[in-house]
Amino acid sequence: MPSSWHELAAVAKSRLPAVLADALGVLPSRVRVTHSKSADLLDVRAAGHSLAVSILGRAAAAPLVSRWQRLRQTAGKQSLPVLLVPFMTAASAEVCAAQGINWIDLSGNANVRAQGLRIHVTGLPDLYARRGRPASVFERRSSRLARVVLQAPGRDWSVRECAHATGLNEGHVSRIVSRLVDDELLVRDQHRRFRVRDAGLLLEAWRDAADFEKHRILRGHIAARSGEDLVKLLTERLGELRLGHSFTGLGAAWLYDHFAMFRLATVFLREWPTPRQLESLQFRDGEAGGNVWLVLPNDDGVFEGSLVVEGVSCVHPVQVYVDLKGQPERAAEASGHLKASKLLLGEQS
Repeated sequence: MPSSWHELAAVAKSRLPAVLADALGVLPSRVRVTHSKSADLLDVRAAGHSLAVSILGRAAAAPLVSRWQRLRQTAGKQSLPVLLVPFMTAASAEVCAAQGINWIDLSGNANVRAQGLRIHVTGLPDLYARRGRPASVFERRSSRLARVVLQAPGRDWSVRECAHATGLNEGHVSRIVSRLVDDELLVRDQHRRFRVRDAGLLLEAWRDAADFEKHRILRGHIAARSGEDLVKLLTERLGELRLGHSFTGLGAAWLYDHFAMFRLATVFLREWPTPRQLESLQFRDGEAGGNVWLVLPNDDGVFEGSLVVEGVSCVHPVQVYVDLKGQPERAAEASGHLKASKLLLGEQS
């Protein structure tokens, strides 16, 4: 991965002709790339089309959207605006599709649509993946910051306040905040306090990075007539065993908005159950026909903001939304409805 914009621009200028030539089915000689008068733009002529190409260092959702908005204003009327990144992630590609953003990546993928022009290439691997890249700002304990600020997206925070709320040290919080500010997901004021810039984009960035399989999951079955009965039964039995817990996924989504019926109940546990406790739960191990996921989270931060809904402890809706990414059944519908009905999203700046 090039380490500066100038290096990236140089790579783009040399690599883009081959990428566009492959996508358009023309010879590389029919693609010409020159620097624009604007510092961060390339002028591209390809098979009779004129493109104004703006370069970003990586495909984070918030910078893509804000750069696209600026590019559409500055690109000449005769030039098609296009964003260029080293590699476009699947989640960011979805954001681009929703926003109507034209993009190309240097790995050979593209989605460009205009009158008389259609380029659509997907599935090519990331040619610029870096070894030893910094840990994600949404990895394990680091995700505590996103979780806390998304529960109060209109609030201003100091590093100290956020460190106290998350249980992270101030240095850790400061590093995460700096990276999220660089990604235009947080914004700082003149007093160095920060707040969410766009809650929807921050939530999607976190969800994109999340991997539910990184938790310790025990899949199995408990006899119950329905998903609702199963959640109530688990709540009762876990309470009797004094096992701290909070539901997430489809069951929690149903309790919050009663939208999508479900069969699978997923519950975070404060501690791993013993064989005797599993027997008391009448839990049968095994994935075939399973309707219960008992989950020991990789960080206790998942419990932050838990609420009691209809007598059942559920993790906060932002955590439920992120966790639905790893759920089967009607998880996609459930997450969309939960986001629209229960989460306070939208641009905050």
